[in-house]
Amino acid sequence: VLYLYICSFFLQHVQARNEFNEDSTKKEYSERLEALGPIKFAEKIFAVIFIMTVSLWIFRTDLVFHGDTCRPWIGCMPGWSRLFPESDYIRDGTVSILTALLLFLIPARDGQGSKLLDWETCKKLNWDVIWLVGGGFVLAKAIDESGLGEWLGSQLKAANYFPPEVTLVFVVFVTVLSTEIIANTPAIQVCLPILGAMASETRTNPLYFTIPASLGVSCAFMLPTATGTNAIVFSFGALKVWDMVKAGAVLNLTSVIGISLSWFCVGRFVFNASPYNFPSWAEIYDCLLY
Repeated sequence: VLYLYICSFFLQHVQARNEFNEDSTKKEYSERLEALGPIKFAEKIFAVIFIMTVSLWIFRTDLVFHGDTCRPWIGCMPGWSRLFPESDYIRDGTVSILTALLLFLIPARDGQGSKLLDWETCKKLNWDVIWLVGGGFVLAKAIDESGLGEWLGSQLKAANYFPPEVTLVFVVFVTVLSTEIIANTPAIQVCLPILGAMASETRTNPLYFTIPASLGVSCAFMLPTATGTNAIVFSFGALKVWDMVKAGAVLNLTSVIGISLSWFCVGRFVFNASPYNFPSWAEIYDCLLY
């Protein structure tokens, strides 16, 4: 909550101090909202399909609330993919394709006989931005599958020569930068195995590095490739990459400082993650890993 206020203050009163006017902005929002008019049939169906898509993503696999294995309806909600004999072939992409096909089939009821979605509209999408974000996922998968992530973790024995506090600040700084190149989800997928291997090599509590890193990858302020929301804003063409870099670089720096300080002062005590205590559960994982 505090960092949200810091970001809002910086963007409104520092970065755009000569351009931002709260009254005119509210007026423009009100005018645009009024211009939209009442909600249409097609928009209602879009909302229903969106909710259906998200629900199918969430409940596709088993939701285990207690224990490690799924016993149907005993601390676990079975996923709907169990209804199919080859459930392993059903992925999130399957849901996306299915719901996208529905948009091409359902009529829009606009009096012109058109559907909710047609190919002419699809061609107007910013495919370059979509490929840009998708490339981040591919890069993360390549690092993981090639073994590069595990190798990098094993090379970080040099962290023993530095105080854990210094190492932590470096970890947060690297994760914040990495999420500018790779979207936050694949970025943390790459970083966590590396940090786990580093914690094992240095005999440091893995939570001491992984929790701040998980916060760091959410601080994607600088480039369109950083996260989907950045890509959406950039796709309108009103901003240049340099505009985002100027504002995002300052926010990235403050996020590194903020995450590090909050972890030193509060986080490590809340999660009982002392850097000098290698927990028993990490010992078990270490044996399974190697």
